[in-house]
Amino acid sequence: MTGTAERLQLTGMRLREQRADMRAGRADRRTERLRHRVDVLQTELDREREAREELMEIVRHEGDHANGSRRGTIAVLAVGGVAYLLGAKAGRARYEQIASWARRMRERGMSSVEQMTSTTDTTIHDTEGTTLREGV
Repeated sequence: MTGTAERLQLTGMRLREQRADMRAGRADRRTERLRHRVDVLQTELDREREAREELMEIVRHEGDHANGSRRGTIAVLAVGGVAYLLGAKAGRARYEQIASWARRMRERGMSSVEQMTSTTDTTIHDTEGTTLREGV
């Protein structure tokens, strides 16, 4: 019996070690995927920065030319388009954040308008009564 208990104990230890190795392997694979994603994002960010710098350089040089050459304008538009496309890759999350902010501001503005309207209505009603009494 002692031999069987020892074998069971060894088997249990091996199973725990295998599970730990599997977890470590999964964690390593996740880490590697995350590193790859960070590299991709860094590359996109670098491209966006380069496009922005090119655009800024064109804008600076465009200001130097008093005649406003057509070629310079096209270059500005082209670089701006590239910057826009690369910026659009920043994704839906930023769009949703901006849209949410705009909705909150609109709701805040609407509630302010409603409050002002309510206050104005109350003031008009109060003033009408006062004016009629003063005029009589």
